Amino acid sequence: MLLKIAFSDTTQLSSISIVPSLAITITPYITLVFLSVLTSPHIATLDTIKALVSIKARISAVKTLFAGEAVGYGLAFTAPHNMRIAVLTIGYADDILRCLSCGIGHVLINGQKAPVVGRICMDQMMVDITGIEGIRQGDIAVIIASPAKPR
Repeated sequence: MLLKIAFSDTTQLSSISIVPSLAITITPYITLVFLSVLTSPHIATLDTIKALVSIKARISAVKTLFAGEAVGYGLAFTAPHNMRIAVLTIGYADDILRCLSCGIGHVLINGQKAPVVGRICMDQMMVDITGIEGIRQGDIAVIIASPAKPR
């Protein structure tokens, strides 16, 4: 049996080939659950998945959000003061939970926490990078990090 995994940085999807003639495309989370079940006699657990994965996304834009301006579906977040916002190339279509919207979740950029602002969109999410210096378009944000790997 041939098992091949390839993650694409631009599409956030993975390809698994079970045999050379069969290829299916699924999201990274499902890939990890599938691999965990395939390689272990035990049911996949969140701890198992966390040990296997780190998910990252590129910053597609860095914008200034002025006090009183809103961002996200339904304009769910209104800036209380001028802020710097990074737009990430990942969203709920990539299995990022929407319940992490509006300050509930965060990502790591340059080793510092950047809280999610607004609602997570289908293929992007916005984070507050106010106070984190040197962030540019094309930089990497860590969405989920394996505890065994340096952040």
